[in-house]
Amino acid sequence: MGKHELKQCPRCGAIFECKANRVERCACLSVTLTDAALEYLGDHYEDCLCVACLDEVNRRYSPADSTTTRQG
Repeated sequence: MGKHELKQCPRCGAIFECKANRVERCACLSVTLTDAALEYLGDHYEDCLCVACLDEVNRRYSPADSTTTRQG
């Protein structure tokens, strides 16, 4: 089993543990992103964001009536 990586969130600067080598255990799977949030993230970031930032981006770029979501 590989070691998890400590990363710095490119949005807020927080240090968080990335578990991309064990994605089924990664905290980012707890956030269900809308298509609009995924598009924004893909356009503005090349690396992982912390869960708090994923939540905030998802709220900002999610239409109130959006029903289409994907895991992020």
